[in-house]
Amino acid sequence: MNALCERILLVGVVVCSLLAVRPLSAQTFTSITPSAFANIVREAGYAPEVLVPSTAGQPQKVRFMVEGSTSTVLVYGCKEGTCSSIQYYSGWSGHSKNRDIVINRWNQTHRFWRAYSDQEGDLVLEMDVDLEGGIHYENIVTSIDTWRAIVGSFRTEVIDN
Repeated sequence: MNALCERILLVGVVVCSLLAVRPLSAQTFTSITPSAFANIVREAGYAPEVLVPSTAGQPQKVRFMVEGSTSTVLVYGCKEGTCSSIQYYSGWSGHSKNRDIVINRWNQTHRFWRAYSDQEGDLVLEMDVDLEGGIHYENIVTSIDTWRAIVGSFRTEVIDN
């Protein structure tokens, strides 16, 4: 009888451990580590690189190419290694500061992103994603797909125009 109880207990432990380890695609995130985000980016078909900040207090970053442009995702709200929000960022240098009218027009017709000229006159595109309250894996993948589409649109309508 003792051997039977041990087997039942062992089977129970194995089943519980299998249920506890869910694939990324089945998870809801309220925070994320840069490496977990990089894994999702990789699963979406990109080649991400996790960058460690050179200065304490700077956000960690994940960098990958989208639509021929370098995109950087900065992670914010980090506590004990996990972060509660991410910001997609792309910048293009060497563009005239006289693009303000085009950028303003673009911002008026694109609700969830912001574009601007920084202090050096470089064009910047950003999108924020808040993880507080929870966001499903598929929504993170959708944010990556949305970012790809919006970078392509911005390149067509502003950068290459």
